[in-house]
Amino acid sequence: WGGRIMHYLTLHGYSGTVVPINPRRDVVRGHKCYPRITDAPPIDVAIIAVPAGSVPQTLRECETAGVGCCVIITAGFTEAGADGAAMQAEIEEIARRSGMRLIGPNCLGLINYRNGMALTSARVLDVDKVHVGEIGLVSQSGALMLSVYNRAHDQGIGFSQIISVGNQADLEVCDFFEHMIGAADTKVICLHIEGLRDGPRYLDLLRKARAAA
Repeated sequence: WGGRIMHYLTLHGYSGTVVPINPRRDVVRGHKCYPRITDAPPIDVAIIAVPAGSVPQTLRECETAGVGCCVIITAGFTEAGADGAAMQAEIEEIARRSGMRLIGPNCLGLINYRNGMALTSARVLDVDKVHVGEIGLVSQSGALMLSVYNRAHDQGIGFSQIISVGNQADLEVCDFFEHMIGAADTKVICLHIEGLRDGPRYLDLLRKARAAA
């Protein structure tokens, strides 16, 4: 789906530089492809979709390359048992050590409708027209995020940004909630929460959201 992401970015107006990484390809949708991230030009955000066992080493390579944030689409971590939990602990340690931020793992990524950035493996943008609105959506469940998006789209309802946080190994629901409270393009915030890492912080953010309304 790497080619699909680049198609969406181009189709919906994202103006940033896209750098595909794949040891078996030279070009992806007209973009030069690099065998390893350490061979590529500087990268701000990496989207990772490799087998779960390869994620820790991939993150180490991202650390070496100076990547600031990784969106980990790959599943198979704490939701998959003890071995997956051990791998998730490993990637959390890599993030803490390096200062690199993580979204996921086991997530569907994010979409910013204001600048056309679609860092997701979902087919939600495979439509004739994208509705841009003032609703922000943060969901722990990727499936529920897709369901909400699809129903809203059918009604002509648009979003400003949507994020699937997955297992919240690093960045979590409250981080994105806080960002959206201060975002000028977001007037309504929708949250799907299966579990909170910091209940008191969440309550404080609810008060801030009410005050900002």
